Amino acid sequence: MTAPLRRQPPRGEGSAPTPAHAVRLRRLNRWQAETLREDLADLYMESSRAQAGQEYRGREAFPQRLAGAVRRAGFALLIGEDMAFAGCAYGFPVPRDGTWWRGFDGTLPQRVEQLTASGHVFAVTEIVVHPHTDDQSLARRLQERLLADHHASLGATLVDQADAPAREAFLSW
Repeated sequence: MTAPLRRQPPRGEGSAPTPAHAVRLRRLNRWQAETLREDLADLYMESSRAQAGQEYRGREAFPQRLAGAVRRAGFALLIGEDMAFAGCAYGFPVPRDGTWWRGFDGTLPQRVEQLTASGHVFAVTEIVVHPHTDDQSLARRLQERLLADHHASLGATLVDQADAPAREAFLSW
């Protein structure tokens, strides 16, 4: 299983853009995630807003984060694809013992503690969407599918407060 590393715009006169619903979601197992790690890192780099000189560092960090997540119990990865990878999202169920919340700033709401103890919280570790995808709702679709596949009542994601577009997107969902 391989995918093109670069997204190609449609060619030729009269080429119509691919409809958004043509981006299909597909679940990958751990072995597939490991096999496609470099392709997913390329997608990450094409989708990131890395500052000049920081590209290599970001390119190196993504596969390391993915490898760490793959080892977690309940790991799940979805890809969105049309002719190439359009996006991906991955994560894992938050452990019922609440250890995932250590370091949380503030008081954890009682409802979140209850959902955690019942196994209904899923950590969405990373969502990556290629900036040139025609599916403007792909990130939301990836997140919703991850949560639905795990029967999660709550999705949790760490978002850099300085990343206003990401913060606004998550708040809108």
